[in-house]
Amino acid sequence: MTREDFEQLQGLAHDFSIFPRIGAFSPIREGERKIFPKATALPRRRWDLNKPSSRRFDLLVASSVFMYAPDPARWFRHALGSCKYLLLLDLVRRRRGENGEFGTDGDCMRYAVGRERPRVEHHFNLHDLGDRLLAYRTFYGGANSFDDDPLHVVALLRGDLADPILRVDDYPTGVHPVLPDLTPLHEVLRKVEARGLRYYLGIVPALLTDEMFRSLSDLEHMVPAVHGYDHANPKYAPLLQAKGDRDGWRIVGRFDEFKGQPYHVILARLLEGRRLLQDRLGKVVDAYIPPCNIGNHPTGRALAEAGYRLYLSDRRIPGCPLSWMRSDFSGRSSDYDYSRLPEVVTLDLVREWDLMRRGDTHALDRLLDHLAERRQRERERGARLSAAVGRQVATSGREDEDKR
Repeated sequence: MTREDFEQLQGLAHDFSIFPRIGAFSPIREGERKIFPKATALPRRRWDLNKPSSRRFDLLVASSVFMYAPDPARWFRHALGSCKYLLLLDLVRRRRGENGEFGTDGDCMRYAVGRERPRVEHHFNLHDLGDRLLAYRTFYGGANSFDDDPLHVVALLRGDLADPILRVDDYPTGVHPVLPDLTPLHEVLRKVEARGLRYYLGIVPALLTDEMFRSLSDLEHMVPAVHGYDHANPKYAPLLQAKGDRDGWRIVGRFDEFKGQPYHVILARLLEGRRLLQDRLGKVVDAYIPPCNIGNHPTGRALAEAGYRLYLSDRRIPGCPLSWMRSDFSGRSSDYDYSRLPEVVTLDLVREWDLMRRGDTHALDRLLDHLAERRQRERERGARLSAAVGRQVATSGREDEDKR
């Protein structure tokens, strides 16, 4: 970290020290320790950016770290998946030697930001991160005898955890028989849509009809996630129907849908489920939700081979190399504890309808309003932090693109 980098961090310390969970990527130097004394050091042995991590932070600080990325998109994805905000300090351009751009320490990446272009061929455009890039500014510093035009960047990026994450399971159902009229379930989803909340919807591909696909296509804020293949519905739904039990868990219990199935069958079903949703909904589908939050080693390997990037589950899938988003709350909206601030909230679509059917028409509305208020407060904090960094992308970023 150069003297100029340190000065940039020092100027931002007051605004960013509000966060209780701060991580600084390795090596955490004396300068970072002075600025963020309670930060957790994240050396490579504790966090390999080539792999996803289950750790969570409010703020991650990366100073001259991503310049070593062999795959920048992957590194950013793994870091942003574990934090609310990422504060990045790195190089746009620098000459490290008299006869070459690269140094002997293996640095291999520069950035493109706005009109500022990297001086070497290998680069990553921060604008490729879309609305995650909240603000940035460039500054000069760290010149050596060979470099007459060094340029650095400090950037603020929004992580996956900046907004509360809502997960809704079991569309059009799980183990229960499919309702002859899905209007009550769509009413639950409309309540979520009305708040503008982005949410992962666990969809059971093998149970969908053309009418269901049309209804799903109208959901603006929904992120489709494959929820098993058929959720063992052909096996359990007739049993529940014969028993007349709408609750179901007392009879069925928890199960692994793909237990005992050959690997090639698991892979084929995961591929087919993903293909169905992508083709019919016209959206990228790379998230998976295991029925009953249970998966096995073959499922974990098949998810990676089938092109998934993320799974949402209360439990880890053994041996699965994908990013894992665990639930902090899972249950009915009527059981939600408002004294806590869970980052990932999981509801069951059928159980929410059942709650409303039994007369509790306020619990879901109260929870959704709470999540919308938390999102609004976080957006306001993000705007304040963006102003502290300096140059907000919402205006100047577009202007820079227009001038090129």
